[in-house]
Amino acid sequence: MDRLPNLSPHLVTHPVALAALGAIAVLILAIVGAPWYAYGLVVLMLVAVFAAVIRFPQLRMEGDHLYSFTSGEEFSGFSRDASQSETANDEVHEGDLDALRIAAYETTRGLFLVHSWRRSEDRTQVADIIIRLQEHRDISTRPSLLAEGKIESVRYELGRRFFKEPPIKRNPENGFALEVSAYRPMLCFAEVCFNDGHSPVHLSRYIDFPTGS
Repeated sequence: MDRLPNLSPHLVTHPVALAALGAIAVLILAIVGAPWYAYGLVVLMLVAVFAAVIRFPQLRMEGDHLYSFTSGEEFSGFSRDASQSETANDEVHEGDLDALRIAAYETTRGLFLVHSWRRSEDRTQVADIIIRLQEHRDISTRPSLLAEGKIESVRYELGRRFFKEPPIKRNPENGFALEVSAYRPMLCFAEVCFNDGHSPVHLSRYIDFPTGS
């Protein structure tokens, strides 16, 4: 029962199909000679469906379109602070955050967690999610760990709501992907193990998606 408040309107996936079903129901009622109030119930259902579609246009959306809609309020009045340029600004300041940012590439060996999501096919969940390993390749001096097969496995931790024990993925072809369904966002922690003698690298990512609540 604690999951119900997290379910959002976009889980009603086929309002047009419901309307078509209502029209078919009217025809069936006419054929069997149903009483007048039966027609009234069908009409009320159709009105409710179309009202929901007008009130919640995200009912007709999914994936990136749904995310764009639900994040529209956040981006209203968007004022760009900067754009990525082809050349770097080499000016360095004391306690430079960029130096820490670049050091992070080395700490993680250029590996990061990324995720993508879609509306869940499970009606008790909100999103189907793929979490995988992504390699940053802008620095030419760093070897490609994925291409050279130096990554042995990725062990994921999402908490006991998902697994009794952290699952281990060993398939480099899909970026050591983990596929889960969830009804609300969560923190993902991962341990990347190597076969070249390097100590494991630990990564984290907040797995977010719009829940409508």
